[in-house]
Amino acid sequence: NTHLPHNHGPASSRNTHARIAKSLLRKREELGAGNMPTVVVGDMNTFASVGASEGSFESNLIDAGWHKSYQARGNPGFAGLDQIFATSHWSSFNGADRGTGGSDHPAIAVYVNLVG
Repeated sequence: NTHLPHNHGPASSRNTHARIAKSLLRKREELGAGNMPTVVVGDMNTFASVGASEGSFESNLIDAGWHKSYQARGNPGFAGLDQIFATSHWSSFNGADRGTGGSDHPAIAVYVNLVG
């Protein structure tokens, strides 16, 4: 679970989210987990990488063979900021917002099955 930063301080570059994604992918390789089933969930603050020359968190994961399993619909809560990504090892289905629990973000969930 992660919370990607807004554009300020050390994260002021629009490329910050792309760099975080690349760091995640590198760390998986370093740990010998580059081909292991993986799911990432979080508040992705997608607006912070609009126009980034290195892409977004999402585009870097998609380019590495991941897929977006679910994206928050909001109402209540913000739409589109909270997302779930999974490696190609997983199929995803029945994603949904699950209320807010008093937060300004919806709780999100998706079912995943190992493929094969």
